Amino acid sequence: MQTLETVLSYDFRFKNDFNGMASFGRMYENVPDTFSFSNDAYVPGGDYGFYQLETHVNSPGTRRFLLGLDLFAGSFYDGRRISFGLEPSWNIGSTFQLAFSYDHNFLTFKNRNQSFSGGVAGLKALVMFTTKLSVSTFVQYNSADNSMITNFRFRYNPGEGNDLYIVFNEGRSTYRDIDEPRLPVFSNRSFLIKYTYTFTL
Repeated sequence: MQTLETVLSYDFRFKNDFNGMASFGRMYENVPDTFSFSNDAYVPGGDYGFYQLETHVNSPGTRRFLLGLDLFAGSFYDGRRISFGLEPSWNIGSTFQLAFSYDHNFLTFKNRNQSFSGGVAGLKALVMFTTKLSVSTFVQYNSADNSMITNFRFRYNPGEGNDLYIVFNEGRSTYRDIDEPRLPVFSNRSFLIKYTYTFTL
């Protein structure tokens, strides 16, 4: 067995649509090889059993401004973990949506005198010009990898079952001197055109 997760959870929703969940779980992981979170923190290969408390809280989805909160706490492999997430979003009318997300992890491995702290921030925007034409973009920054990714998507829906997508993806190194030789500015770039047509036989 490589992975096993046993979870007891409770979901709740109030009359005003305020909702969330809380869970307590036990995780088992069979790690074949050592993997790293950074140059200063790693998990050796072996069998691990640990416990985790997880909670999610969301404001009513019918409001213009929405807020989601996440929390993870407990043991983590042979260490400890505390993580939190924040996800505010804003529906500016029926044509424009703006969302922000931030997740941060605090990991400690006292037996090896190691620790890790890293965050991931994201910004997403969606503009709907009409019911058939929309543009969305997503930008994410990872402090652990010193990297930033950008995604841009254009969608045109001329009819039911027909979609044209134009997508641009880019990966960028924000700290090029972290390695020798110096990292390139862009880790990857791609431009995609996709058309789907649905028909019945």
